Amino acid sequence: MRFRVGDDELEVAFTVALELAERAAQAPEEDARTAARRIRAVGASRPIRLSLEELAALARVLDSWGFDASTVRWLRERLP
Repeated sequence: MRFRVGDDELEVAFTVALELAERAAQAPEEDARTAARRIRAVGASRPIRLSLEELAALARVLDSWGFDASTVRWLRERLP
């Protein structure tokens, strides 16, 4: 999937974009939930266009996702 960011496009694996949409759909911010709906509606046929507010909300979702992943990695390293 491709995201339109200003004059540039950011390509993201389809499975990653779907996971991002799933996480964004569960976020408390309306802008994140709106972005999730846009991601699901567009599919892979054309770039996804998001507002600056939606992009910022997705960035916060990504931060949370990264924190979750690092926590799981940390636990796996320490648990038998």
